[in-house]
Amino acid sequence: MNHLANAVLFGAAIYQLTACSPQAEPRAVPSVVSSTPRAVLATGETQSSVVKAFKTFALHALLLPLLDDETPARWADPSFSVDCDDARVAIDGVRPDIGAPVPDAFTVRWHMERCTPMGLELTGEVELRVESSTSGYSARVHPKGLLVRAAAETYAMNEPFSAVLAVTDSHRP
Repeated sequence: MNHLANAVLFGAAIYQLTACSPQAEPRAVPSVVSSTPRAVLATGETQSSVVKAFKTFALHALLLPLLDDETPARWADPSFSVDCDDARVAIDGVRPDIGAPVPDAFTVRWHMERCTPMGLELTGEVELRVESSTSGYSARVHPKGLLVRAAAETYAMNEPFSAVLAVTDSHRP
């Protein structure tokens, strides 16, 4: 499945979740989101369906745009896949070396300002500690004040979580 197909599937899932799900009750959040009409801390049992979907598809939004369609996978320019007001990405502490092979284990750090990789608006920082396998990629995702906005709600994410990305032959590590 290519980037566009993944984006369509993820966008449809987010649309369905935001259009059909009851909204979570707001809770207090840090002042950095005080201008947001409704903000919810994405912790514990208060997680919305939007946050749950983001956690499920986090690597589609944060890793897949960095991979080209070659076998074995190589680094791609994420600016072709992710629309942002401002974004910086580093792989193992340096800018991506476009066209270079993707290693078996690596760390990705994103700083995003109003990025919309797949139907959600993301603002903040997130680190992914990624490992590849024959079936795809797994990562420990560490958001740091990551704001996930969908519809009229903003969710503040700070708690680490695990994510996986199963890949087709075109993205095989």
